[in-house]
Amino acid sequence: MYTINAIFKKIISLKFLVFLVYIILPYGIIILADNEWIGRVIGLTIVFFVTIPLLLYLGLNKKIKIIKAKGKINKVDQLKGKKDVIELGIRFMIVSFAIGFLFLFIIPFARDIYFLANEGTPLVTEQKIISNNSTFGAWFLSQTIQLEMNKKTNCYFLYSLKKRIRKNKSYEFKILPHSRLIVEVNEMEKTNELKTNRVRID
Repeated sequence: MYTINAIFKKIISLKFLVFLVYIILPYGIIILADNEWIGRVIGLTIVFFVTIPLLLYLGLNKKIKIIKAKGKINKVDQLKGKKDVIELGIRFMIVSFAIGFLFLFIIPFARDIYFLANEGTPLVTEQKIISNNSTFGAWFLSQTIQLEMNKKTNCYFLYSLKKRIRKNKSYEFKILPHSRLIVEVNEMEKTNELKTNRVRID
């Protein structure tokens, strides 16, 4: 039987906090927001600016044991005695990922926040989908999309509240130009009303 202290520790565990910040909080904000794109921008702001400190905390904090004492690596004869080297390599990859994430997403997204502060709204374009991919089929979390007029540039749609975006169908997109993040999608009812506007995406 759990004590109150044990339950509290379980609730505030790292895994629960990750689930809260990366799943519950973004969807909750998007659902509660008056405008979907504003809710998604707020949700992504929280997610992105929590990610870097979290990754650096995991990669640089030696108190966190990445390889547990009962881990599988310790049971492999060829890897015995190499635990410290392997853990150092994993920490290096985590920190490297944090740096890459900073330049690929955080800095462009920060530029988009400045863009929104000046323009008041994302770029709007009506285009047809050329391709749409999702990681492990989790389209409701992340979709990588290519638009008809921007075939060489991938755009990203995170935390979808609607059914999956379909290839060869036409949609109205609200896009952040620097990070290439789609913050709202609306399906076009009539294809003949489509306006394939080229938008400038860095």
